[in-house]
Amino acid sequence: LGTLNVDGTFDVVTKDLEISTGMDVGGKVTITATGNVVVTPDVTFSDLEIKANELTYKNLTVNEIADITVKNDFTANDVTINNLKNLSANNITIDNLNVTENASIKATGKIAANTIDVSGNLSKLETNNAKIGSLTVVKDANIKATGKITADTIEVSGNLKNLETKDADIKNLTVDKNANIISNGDVVLGKTTIGEKFNASAKNLTFKDVTSVTGETSLKATEKLTFVPNDVTFNNNLTIEKDTGMVEVNHLTVNGNADINSNGKTTINTADINGNLKTDTNELKVKNKLTVTGGDTYLGSKTLITLNDAELDNLKMNAHDAIIDNMVVHDYVDINANGDVSIKTANVEGLFTSKTANLEITDKLTADKDVNMSASNSIKINDADIEKDLNTSAKTITIDEMNLKGKFNSKVDTLSVNTSNDLNIATIFGNSKAYTNKMYINSDNAILNILDNSKDINIYAKNIKMISNTNTATEDKPLNLKLAKNNNITLLSNGDIEIFTTGAVGNYRKIVTDYLDIKTDSYGVNVYSAIVNIYGDIRTANKHIIIDNTTWAPNLYVTLQLRSIISPHFLFVNRSPFIRTQSLNALRHGMNIYVNKTKDATSMNSWLVSSAEAQLKTSNTAKKFFDKTDSKLNVWSTLDSYISNNFSDEGSNMVIKTIKGEIMTPDNMDEFVNSNHNDIARPKRRLFRRNKTAETIQVSYLK
Repeated sequence: LGTLNVDGTFDVVTKDLEISTGMDVGGKVTITATGNVVVTPDVTFSDLEIKANELTYKNLTVNEIADITVKNDFTANDVTINNLKNLSANNITIDNLNVTENASIKATGKIAANTIDVSGNLSKLETNNAKIGSLTVVKDANIKATGKITADTIEVSGNLKNLETKDADIKNLTVDKNANIISNGDVVLGKTTIGEKFNASAKNLTFKDVTSVTGETSLKATEKLTFVPNDVTFNNNLTIEKDTGMVEVNHLTVNGNADINSNGKTTINTADINGNLKTDTNELKVKNKLTVTGGDTYLGSKTLITLNDAELDNLKMNAHDAIIDNMVVHDYVDINANGDVSIKTANVEGLFTSKTANLEITDKLTADKDVNMSASNSIKINDADIEKDLNTSAKTITIDEMNLKGKFNSKVDTLSVNTSNDLNIATIFGNSKAYTNKMYINSDNAILNILDNSKDINIYAKNIKMISNTNTATEDKPLNLKLAKNNNITLLSNGDIEIFTTGAVGNYRKIVTDYLDIKTDSYGVNVYSAIVNIYGDIRTANKHIIIDNTTWAPNLYVTLQLRSIISPHFLFVNRSPFIRTQSLNALRHGMNIYVNKTKDATSMNSWLVSSAEAQLKTSNTAKKFFDKTDSKLNVWSTLDSYISNNFSDEGSNMVIKTIKGEIMTPDNMDEFVNSNHNDIARPKRRLFRRNKTAETIQVSYLK
């Protein structure tokens, strides 16, 4: 055809059709060609319906409706159609397609277009492969490709109801409302802006550029989900679905709740979550920093969780293993792990709870409330600053430094604690068995009993070593120990040691202290080495032994009085009246007691001989002076005969009083000196602290 002017309709059925000059048809044009249709010049139609084998246009304008079906290829430069009812072909190649209203496009082969603008709905863009420079849809769009869609820009002002494809590579995607992407292959998205909800699923899903989603987002990548850029923001809830494989995030911001699921490894460089965070992954690693504010944090992993840095409102963690370099948590921490947990630095403002196989604090744990640690194997703490209580349970516990303001409770087999501060012990007992096998505590200050009831047991143990720079317990609150059989005890202190024991007989391998107070409900006590600088008090069920380095005066109310002439002491006491110790240290003992199978130190004899000899020999109150070589001062049977033979009746008087102010006379002397008052409590310790020269017996010579 050359030039064709038709006022009405034009209907042609042919094999091939070529329009070479021009065509002006006022009505509907229907072209049915079994061959090819070629339109060379610019043409304008009102309505157009074409069926052809191939169709080639230069420039095509359809003012109303276009229905174009091409068996093979459709090629055009510029196409402007008011309503593209149908454009279907094997392959479609268009430089520019402009649809004023709605459009439906289908290519069984491929679509290649520089620009596609649809001012209405794109009800269908269906193809095998599509390569589009720019696709703009004012209303809603449906896109489907069995192969791959490549686009520089896709802009949908309405809803992207479906973008269903095998693969997609879109450099710029903007959807004002909802967007739904479905792929069983690889989807790569550049700059992405979604105004409302966003759903995307693919085999591999990659965000390569700045991403912003206003509505709720659900993402799934069965192999790998990747956020490449430094700015990926979801301004509502984000869900990464359970079937997702690996997840890699450079910088993720979620202004809502984040639910991250992965059956592979999830790696996050930086994430800021302003809501709740929940993860359920095979492995989770935060390489830079994780920040969660205004919500709860639950981190779950089937294998390993690694946190380089985290600041959270609270934390609940479930994993096999966990490595935490630094975390600040403004409320509670609850960690559950079947394997090992290593924390370098943790600052917890709430309750800290952990249940692991092994737990290690390699640098420092700071907690404002209680700390509860349970491990099936071991707990190791390099340093801890805890405002409340520390409750621990493990086979082995090692604490290198600790400032514990509250109570220390431990269920442990082997315990080692070093601290520069006071340690307040509540209860320590065994993990595998009833008794702790080995317990070592070293404090630069005091080791104290913190229990409300001063009679409750603090320590159930077999082998004990306690070192304190000041005191081990106090007089009103001793440490209460229940001892296992075949125990070994070492007590070292620069101040007081106050111990009460029950259970088996205590075997004290080494004691070093200023003041010692050991009480036991057992009949025995075994002291292998004891250095007591000032005063010691040891009470068994039926004996009372003192080590008194403050005076030579006898104590009338004890079973055995010792002085540290030879140090260290050894002392072995049992139910029998036989006591083993250094004979030279024994100043006196009760009449029914044997020291090293003898009674040499019975009553006041040894005290008078060893202490008073020199003074009495030079006394100017005596009627006669003694021969200075005479050492037999105990030849008088009673004190009365001694006084009558050595002191002037008219020249002097001797008044001897007990600590209770009782005057001793020749008539009652035997009662005082030879009695064994185990049931009378010794004087309060403060007597010796305030006046180390105080004596239990005061002697005055009155001229």
